[in-house]
Amino acid sequence: MSIEFLTNDDLIMQMIANGLVSGQPDGHLVYSGFFWGWPMSLLYRITGSVDWYSMAQLFWLVLGSVIVICKVIKKIQKPAYKVLAGVLFIVIWRITLFRCFAQLQFTVTAAFVGSVAVFYALLIDINEDKSKWIRDLVLVSIFVLVSYNIRNMALLMLVPFAGAGWLGKWIRIGFKDKKTNLRFVSLGVCIIATLLVSEACNRAYYSGDDWDKYLSFNKQTENVFDYSGFSDYEQFRETYESIGMSKTDYEAIAYYDLQLLMEDINEDSLKTIYEMNPKGAIPGGQVIKNFIGRNLGYTDRPINLVVYLLWITAAVIAIIQLIKDKNKFLLIDLALLFAARMALWIYLIYEGRLPDRITWSLYIAELFVLTAGLINVEYNKLYKRIVVVGTALVLAMACYVGIPKAGKIVGDNKARSYYSTSFEQLLDYAAKNPENIYFLDANSLANVSRLKNEHEGASIAFLGGWLPGCPVEQEQLTKHGIDNPTNHLDVLNNDSVYYVFKDSDITKEDYLLDFYSQYTDVSSEEVDYLETDCGINFRVIRIYEN
Repeated sequence: MSIEFLTNDDLIMQMIANGLVSGQPDGHLVYSGFFWGWPMSLLYRITGSVDWYSMAQLFWLVLGSVIVICKVIKKIQKPAYKVLAGVLFIVIWRITLFRCFAQLQFTVTAAFVGSVAVFYALLIDINEDKSKWIRDLVLVSIFVLVSYNIRNMALLMLVPFAGAGWLGKWIRIGFKDKKTNLRFVSLGVCIIATLLVSEACNRAYYSGDDWDKYLSFNKQTENVFDYSGFSDYEQFRETYESIGMSKTDYEAIAYYDLQLLMEDINEDSLKTIYEMNPKGAIPGGQVIKNFIGRNLGYTDRPINLVVYLLWITAAVIAIIQLIKDKNKFLLIDLALLFAARMALWIYLIYEGRLPDRITWSLYIAELFVLTAGLINVEYNKLYKRIVVVGTALVLAMACYVGIPKAGKIVGDNKARSYYSTSFEQLLDYAAKNPENIYFLDANSLANVSRLKNEHEGASIAFLGGWLPGCPVEQEQLTKHGIDNPTNHLDVLNNDSVYYVFKDSDITKEDYLLDFYSQYTDVSSEEVDYLETDCGINFRVIRIYEN
């Protein structure tokens, strides 16, 4: 089965790590930290023929899964049932989280690794001997460190879940003696210290005026391109003209994402554009409608349905414990967890920032914390029967919904892999001409995914996306005599610069000619035509000053 990337973000980060963006392996992956990017760049320096970026994500996904599965099996007392329980759980786990492994996405991976840290912390025996306690502190800290460095915001999103679970555990077994309370506090201190050390290293690694300027610019780019979009030019003509943006500039950036070459696209101008049409908060009624729609949506299946069944199973046990055994602790745990999940869901929906990579991260956190809660239950025969019924329902749901969904994912990956060969062969073409640098049209690269092959020597630059302005990409531009890509005459008169467009009716160079025509008289010439094995062909264009 082919493993692909869910979004192009991972592709760009892979290309930074393996050296295709700057000309040499680099650990500045922009959205990932020092302890993730720097070791990966070292691995790529050893050998670029291995896809270390994907391997690293898969390693932590598998390791985290093994830890969870082992903890579940350990809970089973009778040896005869351990194998059966292990097999059933592995099947459910694999089907439920199939997309995490088949379509890698760094935010989801970070949430997965961080959820392992939360899961493991909730299962720590607070009264274990000192050596085991230190071992557990180290293991939790390692997973926190890795998660934070893959994608810091993904880990921070888990704080409400971690806080709810840990507070529930403290209420259940804490407040008894000084040693117990110190251990609860020490785990929190250890995690905070790990985050502080990591953040200090990240700030040092991304230090310098170039990085400060780019990261601020990148934040504004995200606000505009991911959320607010571009308001109509004619309606806001006066405002656009105040930031130096002509109608031609507007069309070039709004329709073709021509960021790399535009001098009037900067942090200040993007703030102005965002303020024209800020992403306002969603009304309360719409929040409820969106909440129901997202919680039942096909995109998040089967994990959303599996999580709901776990909620029902845990809630039934908690209610019976309260009524029959006068034990309220599981109900308190679930109430705290439910409050945390609702607060996160409502906030993210209210702010309008809930793509599927975020919803999957939320469900993964719930899945891990609920599983930890069920493991912590002291089982009698009745509770065991409830868990058996719950497990049967989860298995049936996972198979009924998850297997067809997995089949669709496999089909999607086959298509992604097939069509992404066009990009691979484009990079091969660039590698055969290392003296040139190829500017890639943003709308011509929709069918790309994980790179499987090494393309040493290829020099490319993205006209759009989140790379323009990045110091890593600027290294490649500087090597080809382009100190400032917005200095248009230097670019046009540079004989090593070529533009690449997919051969289709909607990906033409006309917008680029119109853009340059504002500054000087230009012409274009098709200098080469690249046919690829999947039928997506590229036109290699030279644009020059007359």
